[in-house]
Amino acid sequence: MRCSLLSRRGLTGFSVIRACLAFFVVFILTSLFCYQNHLGFSSLFKDTKYQREISDTCNVSFLNDRARDITGASAVNAPGFIVSGGLTGEGQIVAIADSGLDTGNINDLHPDLQSTPGKMPKVVFLKSWAGRDVPDDPNGHGTHMAATVAGTGAASNGKFRGVAPGASIYFQGILNKDGEPELPANLADLFLPAYSAGARVHVDGWGGGPDVYQESAAQTDDFVRNHPDFLAVFGAGNNGPSSGTVTTEANSKNALSVGASVLPRPAFVPGTDNTAAVADFSSCGPAGDGRIKPELLAPASAVISARSRMVEGNLPGYPEYTRMQGTSMAAAVAGGSATLLREYFEKNMNITNPSAALVKAALINGSRPMTGSPSKEGFGVIDLAGTTIALKENSFKVADELAGVSQGNEVSYTIHVTDNASPFKATLTWTDPPAEPGSAQALVNDLDLLVRTPDGRVYYGNHFLGNNIPDRTNNVEQVYLQSSVPGDYTVKVTGVNVRRNTVSGSAVAAQDYALVWGQTPAEDIVESVGERSIKLVDGTSFSPAALPVVNLVNENIAPVDAGHFFPGAEAYRTSQRIYLIARLWRATGVKALNTAEGAVFTEINPAARSGGYSLAGDTGIIVLNNQPVTTDKLPPGVEVNAVLNPVDQKIRRVRAAYIEREGVVSTLHDQDGQKEITLMGNGGSYRLSSDVACSFEDNYQSVETADMPFGTGALDELAEALPGMPVRLYLAPSSGEVQYLAVKRQVALGTVRETIASSSEIQMENGTSVRIFPGAAVKRDRENSSFDVIKQGDHVTAVLLPSTGQAIGLVAFSNVLYGKTIDFTKKDRMFYLLDNNNCYRSFYLPPDAVIYRWGVRTSDDVIAAGRWVRVTTDQDGKEIWRLDIGETFFDKSTFAEYNQAEGIISTKGGEQYRSSGLTRFYKNGYLVLPGDLLPGEQVELEYASAPPPTGNVLVSVNARSTASPPVLFVSAIQLQGRLVITGRAGANTIVYMWGQEGFKQTITLDVSGRFTYFFKKDIKDQYNLTLVAVDSQTGGICGRKVNFPDSGSSSGRDVPAARIVTDVLEQAVAGIEPGGEARSFSEVPLTRVEVAAILARLLQWPETSDLPLPFKDAGDIPVELRPIVAEARARGIICGYPDGSFQPYGALSRDDAAVILAAILQDVGVEIKWDPLLSYADADKIPAWAAKAVAVTTAAGLFHGSPDGAFAPGDPITAGDMAIILTKLLDVCQRYWAASVMT
Repeated sequence: MRCSLLSRRGLTGFSVIRACLAFFVVFILTSLFCYQNHLGFSSLFKDTKYQREISDTCNVSFLNDRARDITGASAVNAPGFIVSGGLTGEGQIVAIADSGLDTGNINDLHPDLQSTPGKMPKVVFLKSWAGRDVPDDPNGHGTHMAATVAGTGAASNGKFRGVAPGASIYFQGILNKDGEPELPANLADLFLPAYSAGARVHVDGWGGGPDVYQESAAQTDDFVRNHPDFLAVFGAGNNGPSSGTVTTEANSKNALSVGASVLPRPAFVPGTDNTAAVADFSSCGPAGDGRIKPELLAPASAVISARSRMVEGNLPGYPEYTRMQGTSMAAAVAGGSATLLREYFEKNMNITNPSAALVKAALINGSRPMTGSPSKEGFGVIDLAGTTIALKENSFKVADELAGVSQGNEVSYTIHVTDNASPFKATLTWTDPPAEPGSAQALVNDLDLLVRTPDGRVYYGNHFLGNNIPDRTNNVEQVYLQSSVPGDYTVKVTGVNVRRNTVSGSAVAAQDYALVWGQTPAEDIVESVGERSIKLVDGTSFSPAALPVVNLVNENIAPVDAGHFFPGAEAYRTSQRIYLIARLWRATGVKALNTAEGAVFTEINPAARSGGYSLAGDTGIIVLNNQPVTTDKLPPGVEVNAVLNPVDQKIRRVRAAYIEREGVVSTLHDQDGQKEITLMGNGGSYRLSSDVACSFEDNYQSVETADMPFGTGALDELAEALPGMPVRLYLAPSSGEVQYLAVKRQVALGTVRETIASSSEIQMENGTSVRIFPGAAVKRDRENSSFDVIKQGDHVTAVLLPSTGQAIGLVAFSNVLYGKTIDFTKKDRMFYLLDNNNCYRSFYLPPDAVIYRWGVRTSDDVIAAGRWVRVTTDQDGKEIWRLDIGETFFDKSTFAEYNQAEGIISTKGGEQYRSSGLTRFYKNGYLVLPGDLLPGEQVELEYASAPPPTGNVLVSVNARSTASPPVLFVSAIQLQGRLVITGRAGANTIVYMWGQEGFKQTITLDVSGRFTYFFKKDIKDQYNLTLVAVDSQTGGICGRKVNFPDSGSSSGRDVPAARIVTDVLEQAVAGIEPGGEARSFSEVPLTRVEVAAILARLLQWPETSDLPLPFKDAGDIPVELRPIVAEARARGIICGYPDGSFQPYGALSRDDAAVILAAILQDVGVEIKWDPLLSYADADKIPAWAAKAVAVTTAAGLFHGSPDGAFAPGDPITAGDMAIILTKLLDVCQRYWAASVMT
């Protein structure tokens, strides 16, 4: 059996590549900077309560793995929180079928998977189940899974422990010799050996196939039915977010299917940080027959766990670990959680052999709902803390009913509720007999769950799906009541349709089941702490003196007093006591990032980074060096202390501090691994922290506005801080060590307009210039080079000598683009971009590409569609060397004015935004210039933040005008060697033409509003043009798109007129005779509506139109042709009859055709000299209304008389006639414009 592993690895490699420029250290630098001592150690946090909290009462947590916190595993692991020794899974065996384990040698495994002396072996069994010689792990999946379930965290001092770190592992490798997953044909052959070895939880992070009940699901159901204490855990699949995408294996009724919820690491993975949300990659239910699948979610979007030595990691500071995402990881977290729950049942509730149904029921009943209540997407996110608290406090009752219930009988249970603050839940599960593979409905035995409340209301299982009626589909049923009514609740289990007996020895058919019912703890967050009370976010308060408190801080039981209670802690309330869980987070060298999703705090040094934390919206005041500040006022490199909520993974009560030193580097020592920096003069010497963050502090002497949101990068190697360089140091108050080192530079950044060799000078696009210092190092496209090779259009960064402004180092790249990310596919590492000229591009993004976001080095996990980026590529434009990701924000306001001199947009509210050469201005979806925006128009602004004085840099402005659009008629004609755009616009109108690769042209109108524009033909595959008309007085706007397809013809017209006529007629016939064969149409008379369609295609008229169509027979015109007829009418080319009709299917006569063609010549601006005297033999029969048109078209050569000299005005025009006439029309245009200047 073939399958897929259900995970996605993060970045495969984190190469440390220097991004800084070459420096020439000159003596003059040493005299330009002096150090300053801004703040002493003694004054920091002086006499503050928070200093006492951090230094005197608690151990600060520098790092934690987040899946354990979100699920509550870290809390239940802690001794004294639930049980005296903590729940660790000790004595439990978990089976894992996966790729392999590290190098495959049971005696030489990852430190986290090695045994602890005196305890059961960590890995009790390791073997390949797919014929592989060694059960090694060449893709890292199995090692990561095993350590997520039961790793000890030995390689990280316990920081990256597994969910059940005391459990043992029975490992079954499923990679074959080709490195592909391969399962036994019958999964019982996989499950039985593990069961026989004592494993009662089997974790399976693999699967595939459609969302239907097939053989593998039935096999799992059969095995669990025959071994009811065996719980198989499957990942739901990674095919989300669409519904109905779970794997075949996850369709198993008796397995626990697990989807992935969000595990926030906002500095690694962009997007939502809501831990109750489904990860976007996670497969969603329902199952193929409508059952609720997956049942549970577990945090799995960025899980850090052990790295196989056969793969590269993606955590520079933790080389023994790697980060992965997927529902495989969710299955591992759930498997570890089930193991801890089994341990609790066995050791603390004397349930010696809990059934798989009971473990499922307890996990589901204690789960945290995703969006307020369960749904078809699952019952909730695993919450071990809430589950075990409810079991310990006896607010959950459990029944593992091995005797079951028979057909037509019921079993009743009661519980008395006194607390109306906690939800009431009851969950019924049963291990159902297997159904036949392919069954439309998998349920065999049907039980019902019913809850009667004290006030007489009745709820059936899974009532939240919409109809409060008995469930006939699921073998998991739940009643969830958010608001509890005090009193006695009755819970009933009824045997509705028990077709197969599952109870050994029963005289009648009966079905065993498990039931968990009662109240979950009320969950909230601590808002504030007083001397005698604690206030929660929901407004309630309690006194620790009146209600017992269990206080867990950093996984240790802490004293119960005001000095150890923290705002931001998670609170679980029962009627008997309060449980508080909090972490205190301290990190050095931190930067606050202002993102569109909110503020994120992360370490600057990649080696110290573990994903950062989002700032909670209710965090209150942020304190910097004892002064309140906002996040945008926090300098980079500070030391941060904060309270971390374990469930939502957000920080509150943020306190930041630093001690600043400035000076010029004298020496940099490294003694026995301890680095020390000495500043010149009396600047002093300072120890460097092992995870010191290094960066540039750039003072821009010249910079283009478009580059400001991206900056110039950061200093990756400490060795770059050379003697003679001016630096700024931030010292951590807690240690006195340097936590942040910034090399101060003066920089010029931008695009080359021209170079002047005689003076070694570069003129920049923004009007500034840079002179190159004699002998300065120059690099272009990563090669050592010289000033002579710098070209127009190169993007350059120059480090300047402060005294003269000359460049002492220059780096240039020939290919730098700006635009928005469309997509990035990790499998083939292709990056797709819509550049600033609206051209689609694709590049290869190598694993070692340099990626920056927020000015800090990061990984490709932060790439997301819609991000504003600067892309630096190789010379051929095929491979990305560096990717800078900007952070953009959105605002809606009313336009006030545009300051052209400063390039600043002001809104009615007083906000100002600076435009750059890359800013795109739109009105009603059309490109315009900023001067076309009028005060009072509503605008949507996308902008990026940049350091002062630049401020907010506009990416785009979308304005909305409600004024009536101006008149704009456009025709486009392909002629030999040229393309012609011609048309007319109304009064007070400005017309622009926008095209590919940044093409823009303001069209000149004559006094009548007419315009004609010429293009030379070139090798472009297609010309995509948009003409936009803006009324300069009212702001009204409209546009017309023009596409010139190129057939590859190098001479003449690309599409002959005859082909256009035939195509239109073939389309008309296809509408009447679908599938009919093409035939000759040369003798077919044309109708009026067909002529309109032919002219529209020949002249590239728009296919859609808002123009009126007042003909009384407009309903007879085909729907798709109505815009064309309306266009022709508005242009005065085809008019109706005196009775107000159009007569679309009336035959087109020669006199009608003359009128239409004469109007076409006038519409496209071709003037014909004509003689009013007609020489036709039947001139007297030509209607007066057609006489001039016949004369004009005759003079143009479009019409000639018949052999007898007659015009025959009433004869019909055939398709063959029209093809000849239109060819002549194009020839007339060709001759008329032959002398025109070609653009």
